[in-house]
Amino acid sequence: MFHIAISPLGILLGLAAVRVIGGKRLGPVPRHLLHAGIALCLVLMTPAGANLLVAWVEGMAPKDLQCNAAAPPDTIVLLSGGTSRPPRDAGDFSALNATSLQRLSSAIDLWRAHPQSRLVISGGGVFATKESALLGDLAWREGVPRERILLEQESQSTWENAGKVAALQPALPRRIWLVTSALHLPRAAYAFRQSGFQPCVAEAYSIYLPPGGFYYYLPQRSALQKSEESLHELAGMLAYRWARRTDSTPVGRTGAGS
Repeated sequence: MFHIAISPLGILLGLAAVRVIGGKRLGPVPRHLLHAGIALCLVLMTPAGANLLVAWVEGMAPKDLQCNAAAPPDTIVLLSGGTSRPPRDAGDFSALNATSLQRLSSAIDLWRAHPQSRLVISGGGVFATKESALLGDLAWREGVPRERILLEQESQSTWENAGKVAALQPALPRRIWLVTSALHLPRAAYAFRQSGFQPCVAEAYSIYLPPGGFYYYLPQRSALQKSEESLHELAGMLAYRWARRTDSTPVGRTGAGS
C-alpha cells in the first residue's frame, strides 16, 4: 500500500478517481489543483521528469572535504542492496541483485586504492543466508583478505545498518568511507551521522541520465521506476527526521536501499 502511495502512477490513478467522482461538484480551485497534480504525475513518468527528480535527490548527499585529506579513513562500510531471490548458500552469488553487485564493485575499487583498510559489509535480509555473507565471500574471491572483512548480518533497514555498525565490537573509528548508490547516499549518510559517524560518502553509481532524444519526454516504465525510487528516498528521509524528533525508531526492510 505504501508503495502505491508514493508511486506517480498510483497517485495519478487516485487523482483521476477523485476528478471523476467529484465531477462538477468540485470548485475551480480544487479542480485546477487536481489537474496540476495529474500533470506532475505524468511528467514524473517521463525520463525528463524522473531524471530531474533523481538529480535533486542525489544532490542532497553531503560533500565532506575531509574525504580528500592526506589521512583518509581506514574503514570502508558497504551497505548491501538486496537479493533477487533466496540464496542457496554464501557462495550463491547470482542471487545478489544488480544494486548489491554495483555497490560491491565500487567498495572493492575503493579498497584497492586503500588496501590497508577494513571492509565492513552491513546487511541482513530476510533469508537464512545473509546479504553481507554473500558479499563478503565475493569480496574475498575478488582479492580482499578475509582478515580485512567484517560482516554485520542483523540489520533490516538503512537505519539499522547505521545503528548495528555503530554497535560492533571492537568499536569502529568514527570517520569512515560509506559506500552505497548515489540515490541512497543522502539518507544513508544522515542515518550514519545520527549514529555518531563522520562518513566520507563514496558514490557507487548514479541512475541519472542526461537529456536525450524524443523518447526522453514520453512516459516510460523505467522512468516510473526511477521516480518511485526517488520518492522512496525522500519519504525515508522524512521518516528518519520525524523519528529523530519524536525519539522513535524508523521501520523498514533491507533491499535496494530501504
